[in-house]
Amino acid sequence: MEPSNLLVVGLGVGTVFFGLVSLIVICMVMSAVCKLFIKDAKKAPVNEMISNKQEILAAACAVIAEEIGTEAKNIKVVSFKKI
Repeated sequence: MEPSNLLVVGLGVGTVFFGLVSLIVICMVMSAVCKLFIKDAKKAPVNEMISNKQEILAAACAVIAEEIGTEAKNIKVVSFKKI
């Protein structure tokens, strides 16, 4: 006896649905477990002043120079603002 096409499609869709629901439940359980162990995670203040602007500017220039294929000394910085 050969199974019908509707039965095969139903079993396939049901298996995928069950798998996705299982993944959601596992993610929720793991999130709850992680929250138990990490209670007081200290976050950095949002409005913290930049301590050394020159180092950050040099790093940004180095990255830009690497991307465009030139040397960092050839880049002229007009303004540098925190967004």
